[in-house]
Amino acid sequence: MNTPDILEDTQAVLIKSSIWKLLWLIVLFAVLLLMALAALPSVAGWLATLFLASLSPIALYIYRPGASYLKLHAHGLDIAAAGRKRTIRWRDVIGFHVREERGDKRIGILYSDDYILRNANQPWQTQDTDADWIRDLYAMPMKELCDTLNRWVTSKNASTEQRGLPTA
Repeated sequence: MNTPDILEDTQAVLIKSSIWKLLWLIVLFAVLLLMALAALPSVAGWLATLFLASLSPIALYIYRPGASYLKLHAHGLDIAAAGRKRTIRWRDVIGFHVREERGDKRIGILYSDDYILRNANQPWQTQDTDADWIRDLYAMPMKELCDTLNRWVTSKNASTEQRGLPTA
């Protein structure tokens, strides 16, 4: 791997978010703010400027590099993004794949049939819209990240089966 943003130890791998993607967010906010400032003589310009100025610090705080990461460990995958954290257990996943839709690249999570059946019987556990996807926020290229995730899920599920433990 050619990225220095991956910290490895014997128990886990931490994949940090990309500082370049945060900088891109800052540039996007700056352009939107300049457009709002250009319309300042109007009420809409003032409202847009106030709105964007108040949201900028919140967005920078939520998407700061320390707040978004993937942590691969013995029991599963921790995904922390946009102020939320969730854990996906390896035994619930059969693999990952890269998908591009309208220029937006994401990694899809392929859940096991047992996991899908378990959650279908529990309608109160509604998943959010990001439950099946990992966004392109991280320092690794998407293909390399997907390959890394597939290696981890394969090795963790194989080691569970070799020990004779139930996989569901």
